[in-house]
Amino acid sequence: MLTDDGDVVTWGHNGHGQQGRGHTTGNGIARSIDATDIGRASGIPGRDVIKVDVVRGSPANSSSLHALCRDGSLWAWGHGSYGNLAQGDTNHSYGPALAKKTGDVPLADVIDFWPGHGDRNACFALTS
Repeated sequence: MLTDDGDVVTWGHNGHGQQGRGHTTGNGIARSIDATDIGRASGIPGRDVIKVDVVRGSPANSSSLHALCRDGSLWAWGHGSYGNLAQGDTNHSYGPALAKKTGDVPLADVIDFWPGHGDRNACFALTS
């Protein structure tokens, strides 16, 4: 969830790191992602988060989160078995990772994104 203050808040199941806290322990209390990650509270200039959405898989706990920042960067974390984190691999990420276009080239100038849902979850991004 994205708060009015620009913080990314997560809670619940965390089996694939989808809470973005660097581990897989779940919690029942809504908490902001640590300041070492992304978002207004991170202290990283130009990284104001403007949209957060979840890519829900099947089973429902196979999910990843994506966050679009005002500077056009797209971040992803959580379940990555199908390459849906745009990292060039099929690994899970326990914290926000900058989405990549190819190799180490970041996906840039993202205007919006849409999460896919279903058995082979995916995410679609529109760039300028």
